[in-house]
Amino acid sequence: MASAPGPRDPMQTGYDQRKMWAFHQNENVDSFSGAAPRLQGLARAAFRLARRQGITCPAVLNIGVGNGHLEELILRGGGHAYCVDPDERALTRLAEKGVKCHVGSIDHLPFAEKTLDVVVVSEVLEHLDDVERSNGLAEIRRILKPGGYVIGTVPYRELLQQSTTICPHCGEVFHRWGHKKTFDLADMAQELERHFRIRLVTRTAFVSFSRGSMLAFAKSVVRYFLAKFGEAIAVPSIYFVAQKD
Repeated sequence: MASAPGPRDPMQTGYDQRKMWAFHQNENVDSFSGAAPRLQGLARAAFRLARRQGITCPAVLNIGVGNGHLEELILRGGGHAYCVDPDERALTRLAEKGVKCHVGSIDHLPFAEKTLDVVVVSEVLEHLDDVERSNGLAEIRRILKPGGYVIGTVPYRELLQQSTTICPHCGEVFHRWGHKKTFDLADMAQELERHFRIRLVTRTAFVSFSRGSMLAFAKSVVRYFLAKFGEAIAVPSIYFVAQKD
């Protein structure tokens, strides 16, 4: 008797992530609430980097809208906020707030060459296969103005199997957040240097130091420094900044 096939490698399956993200971006928007410190840090970085180029009202593109918090921060800061996402419903909600929204994907960005000052790609690259990721970074380079920046984050040394699960209905094995690639600092630098001049690739944790009790502040400080050393308990991210020549 032939043995039953084992579960497929979740990083090799081709399941469509768009349904999952459409659900989170519309019916489960609160799932993004913990991302606020990260998005605030990225928005500050976008304005800071733009000012280095003498730009006070930068054109900033966010790839993958989430709950739209980053775009709102760019608008509040006086920038021009753009976003790209496959989910038309989420984009409609942001368009009503003044964000310039485009249905699309990272590997086919609907912008002309040399259009944008800063592109933010945060918690996106780990969802892509090697071809999509390379094409996506090439597309970002294409649409950035000379001297423009790409900034973003990916999880640091994520153990993908720890978030592997199975659909009880169809038996599909998959990563619960759709991640396909794990990165360390060298991996991230190698991805970026094919297309950009690297300015920074580092470990960090995005935490809030301004709210809550002294205990909460102390926990944030401890988590921040543990993340700098790559300790898994701090759930560190890789934060990167790269520039188009």
